[in-house]
Amino acid sequence: GALAGPLSPSLTIPITPLDIGIQQQQELGYMPYRDDFENEYDNEAESLISSLSGSLDNDEIDNAIQLAQVHKYRLRLQERDRRKRIAREYGLIAYGAPAISKTPKTPHHFKKKVGKIGRDLSERLKPFSQFHTLAEHRLLFDNIKREKEIKARIKELIRLRKNGITKLADEEVYVQEKFQRDKRKENKKKLVKSSMLKQNLQIFKKTEGKLEKMGTSSDENAEKATEKGKERNLRPRKIVNCRMPEFELISENEQNLCNSMGMSPANYIIIRTCIIKDYLQRCNGKGIGKLRYPGGIDKTHRRKIIGFLQDNLWIGAS
Repeated sequence: GALAGPLSPSLTIPITPLDIGIQQQQELGYMPYRDDFENEYDNEAESLISSLSGSLDNDEIDNAIQLAQVHKYRLRLQERDRRKRIAREYGLIAYGAPAISKTPKTPHHFKKKVGKIGRDLSERLKPFSQFHTLAEHRLLFDNIKREKEIKARIKELIRLRKNGITKLADEEVYVQEKFQRDKRKENKKKLVKSSMLKQNLQIFKKTEGKLEKMGTSSDENAEKATEKGKERNLRPRKIVNCRMPEFELISENEQNLCNSMGMSPANYIIIRTCIIKDYLQRCNGKGIGKLRYPGGIDKTHRRKIIGFLQDNLWIGAS
């Protein structure tokens, strides 16, 4: 009869060769009938026992050392077989084949479109794939994903109940109405933002025109303005009030700033425009000349205005 010992060929389950072309097998160094590679994982493991030889002259210590080396070799072989089994189970050998291979360039467990949440979950579960088969790993992945979906659905139903929705039939109506409300809020924010941009643009154009007129004045007028500015600094500071020109074009914080410097709203707007124009030109990389500020302006006041504009995000920090 057939031999039935522990090393009998009849007990060995034949290995199914991988479905990759001959050229790919040669490039990978894969031998399908042996299920081996020319360069295996831990390829030098055999060197542990290659020089061992039994002898009657060996004492117990020598035999124990040799047995320990054999045991270590078997552990390294087990690790090699484990890695090979995982690579075969998850299709990693075919995945590593060259591009000319007809096999898909995606591991089996990534074939399904699982979305971002599924991809993140798959990445976290990768270390556990070595402890079970592909089918078991897929089942674990599907179960955890389903658990997350159910928990998210429960939270959604609790939120609906807090909003007075107690029937599933009313959920669709609630979702549609919520979508419309959110859309109206978004459109309202866009309108407010666009109106503020238009208003700021009008203010900027108006003050820019005044700035250009100032730039065409002669040096003598600038010197006179400087002298008048010095005289003005000696006078008591005026409190900003609604009767002053362009008072309505500045905010309450800007009014307080003008009060602290004793500066009129019109002069403040011109200086603010100069600073913003200078900043925008620098951001665009354009060469700029020396901007002409209103006569008699104190450098301390100018730095104070620049600091205010930076704090309120009109301009970036230099």
